Amino acid sequence: YNARNLFLENSTPINFHLNKENLCSILTGANSGGKTTLLELFLQLISLFQLGLPVPGEVNMPLFSEVYYFAKNKGSISKGAFETLLTQMSQIKPGKQTLILADEIESVTEPGVAGKVVAASADYFIKKGSFLIIATHLGQEISKNLPSLARIDGIEAKGLDENFELIVDHNPVLGRLANSTPELIIEKMANSHKTEYLKHLHEQLKKR
Repeated sequence: YNARNLFLENSTPINFHLNKENLCSILTGANSGGKTTLLELFLQLISLFQLGLPVPGEVNMPLFSEVYYFAKNKGSISKGAFETLLTQMSQIKPGKQTLILADEIESVTEPGVAGKVVAASADYFIKKGSFLIIATHLGQEISKNLPSLARIDGIEAKGLDENFELIVDHNPVLGRLANSTPELIIEKMANSHKTEYLKHLHEQLKKR
């Protein structure tokens, strides 16, 4: 509770938990809302805690023997990326001292099946007793196949401020699905960059 990211100035204190009733969090929410930063905060806290160093906040966690982090794909998706992901996940050593952090792993396969793959993967590792936090834009799809002992959480964007910056509560709301709100990102960019293309996108989305 009240955990803070040491690498950010004026960071939001984060309250979050997993337990025996909720081994897995499906983390949904706004584009640029802080899902990746939240996963990185957990890695920071785990590293400090496991080393016996002071932790910024009130933190209670097991001593994990296995921690796996699947980072967001930030470049072009290579041929065989889906097979590579599945191979890497098949090599995970699951158990009660295993934590899996995954950031938008659905990006390496087609949207139609991605939600089912993520939900089925979560179900497998939950049944093995592992803890998971999965950041995703497929909350709606995953909720249709939500495994037992999994919870959908959301980082919510409430709009844009006078400087056209996202108003985001970086503290995830436990048990609530949050939308990705791409229209807010487009509105922000249309007002800051003022290109004809972005203005066109913004106008088209407002008509819906």
